Amino acid sequence: MNEKAFPLQSGNNVFVFSSGKFNPTHLLDTSYKFPCYGGNGITGYSKDYLIEEETIIIGRVGANCGCVHLSSSNSWVTDNAIYLKEYDKKMFNLMFLYQLFCFMDIRKFADGAGQPKISQKPLYDFMYILPPLSLQNRFAEIVKEIDKRNVVMQEVLNKLEFILTILFMYIIMYIGECNAFF
Repeated sequence: MNEKAFPLQSGNNVFVFSSGKFNPTHLLDTSYKFPCYGGNGITGYSKDYLIEEETIIIGRVGANCGCVHLSSSNSWVTDNAIYLKEYDKKMFNLMFLYQLFCFMDIRKFADGAGQPKISQKPLYDFMYILPPLSLQNRFAEIVKEIDKRNVVMQEVLNKLEFILTILFMYIIMYIGECNAFF
């Protein structure tokens, strides 16, 4: 249990994980429409898709092992990643799970001296918190609202950066004109 007394469930009882599949480079092209996820997010676009629904993708090998991503629907997952193949939608909200997996610091499960890698075993053995679905849904709504605000803030920052660049150019030009008089 935990301080809120939410139940805990072993990954063995609530999830099915799967490793991604090899996707030859000749099947990746920017003209294709299906995102192809590797250990660190989208690596290209695929002619085919492997998974139909949004899911969680976890980097499996190398420097990106333990990186967590939320996929779009109809996408490919390479063999450099593990993905959440099945979960009970009556028990878990996907956005809640995504945030939970990010919070877990999955990289701590890595083994291998030279090339770190993560197997599915620690993901199955881990005890996951199971708050009521209504609480997970509320949490997911808050996360979506924060994400929307982050997008707006980034747009504002981009505009400010543009304005500062133009202002800097004018200042440099003005200094140049002033120096021409001396």
